[in-house]
Amino acid sequence: PGETVLGSAWGIAVRSAEQLRAEPKFRRLLSIDHDAIDDARLERTLTIHDYQGEKWLAVTAGTDE
Repeated sequence: PGETVLGSAWGIAVRSAEQLRAEPKFRRLLSIDHDAIDDARLERTLTIHDYQGEKWLAVTAGTDE
């Protein structure tokens, strides 16, 4: 607010199955047995994309949780 400069950032990385199982906010994925895609945005959101049962699942959480 009040700033005249706008910015954004977006990053994609691999999130391992071990990392996902260690985080309570992502344990609701059906079965975590392989790597997933970590899709993070500057606006403090994080979406994990995981392919299971012939479809993509997307689980979103705030990164400050």
